[in-house]
Amino acid sequence: MEDTHVAWVSSPGVEVPIGHMRLNTLYAKSKRATIQDKVQFIVDDEAAFGRFSGALITSNNFTWRMTSYNLRVQALQFPVAKGMTFDKYLTIKGSHGSGNFLKSFFNSPF
Repeated sequence: MEDTHVAWVSSPGVEVPIGHMRLNTLYAKSKRATIQDKVQFIVDDEAAFGRFSGALITSNNFTWRMTSYNLRVQALQFPVAKGMTFDKYLTIKGSHGSGNFLKSFFNSPF
């Protein structure tokens, strides 16, 4: 398994690395793979994560860039593909000032 690195897109064109996680195997159905996983998120930069957390509490939404390299992918009966890259921007609704948002966000699959 390869780590998935997470960067917060703090403003257009500005990506701030905040941490990483190790996602479990993804399964595709109808040309889509849904991330519905509970995994440990490792904070790599506490100061950057603190800035992200502050913005998260007051923002309407936030964007993460999730990247992983050297993945192993198998689809149906096709041969295994190695060395694949995952590079995805994920925009999630923010809390709009809700005090329980951080707890519910990090305890829920996305």
